[in-house]
Amino acid sequence: SMLNTRSERILGDEKSYWYKIRSRRCLVPVTGIYEHRAIKGWKKKVPYFIRLKNQPLFFLPGLYSVADLPDLETGEMLKRWT
Repeated sequence: SMLNTRSERILGDEKSYWYKIRSRRCLVPVTGIYEHRAIKGWKKKVPYFIRLKNQPLFFLPGLYSVADLPDLETGEMLKRWT
């Protein structure tokens, strides 16, 4: 699995998206995150919201890519981030 790979191997591997760690880093502002918990006897996991008690906003690390994609209404090429 890529999540258990040594950093020395993945940072230089341009075939995987992990090479973006070197230059395409960002911070994503959030008010909280959702996790899903399995409850005994329930078929589906239950989502619950996690937030910091005394801090309304915090940041998560992220990676980004930029793509030129056409606007669906006008056809104009626009920059998109993911």
